[in-house]
Amino acid sequence: MHPSDDVLAGVAIGDDTDEAVAAHLRTCNRCGATLDELRELIARVADAAAEQLHQPPDSVWSRIADETGEGGATEQGLQKGRRDEPDQSGASDAPLEAAGPTLEPAPARFGRTWLWGAVAAGVAVGVLTATVVPQFTRPQEVVAKASLSTLDTGQTQGRATVTGQGTALDLNLQVQPQTAGTGFLEVWLINTDLKRMVSVGVLPNGSNAQEFPITSTLLEQGYVIVDISREPFDDRPQHSGDSLLRGTLS
Repeated sequence: MHPSDDVLAGVAIGDDTDEAVAAHLRTCNRCGATLDELRELIARVADAAAEQLHQPPDSVWSRIADETGEGGATEQGLQKGRRDEPDQSGASDAPLEAAGPTLEPAPARFGRTWLWGAVAAGVAVGVLTATVVPQFTRPQEVVAKASLSTLDTGQTQGRATVTGQGTALDLNLQVQPQTAGTGFLEVWLINTDLKRMVSVGVLPNGSNAQEFPITSTLLEQGYVIVDISREPFDDRPQHSGDSLLRGTLS
């Protein structure tokens, strides 16, 4: 017979273990795996105690639910998690103390569902804030960048920066406002062979900043020349040949 969840939780936090339970744990892979999960959770809570933590916005809780597949978590559970946190009224940057290694009675299975319940109950707020929240709030890694200059005079009038992680990247433009005239401004990635190009979007007329989603595959295949062109409303997808700014990502 398998030990109860309360017994396994006690073993995980170092309570004296009955010899029969200890013998069972040496031979039962299922209970051993559950115990390993509990010990890992406790270790992360303990590690988070030294972190300088801050209250995450509500949008982060929603994204955590989406990432863990627990999007159906109730608002009641979330509100309970918030009630367990220190009052931060009047101090938006007040530090949030990491939760200690206290374990609530757990349901019959320890898995992602149980871990989400622990977060909602405030058991693992420190762990989630220190390890999960940063992936949504930390600055994105700079993959490549380029100065953007006029083709005729070589005058630098902006810069392009590619940020992100993995295959999903963002092309960020910061430029001196450009005039579209009677047309519009289009942003391209041109291949180093100077024969192939793809449009990544439209830069609003007079705008000095815009972000466009791209993929790492484009850069890997040589589409590293950023080009901003003036395009007429002629229903033709081809580049007009009227380039205003250009630069090569590196």
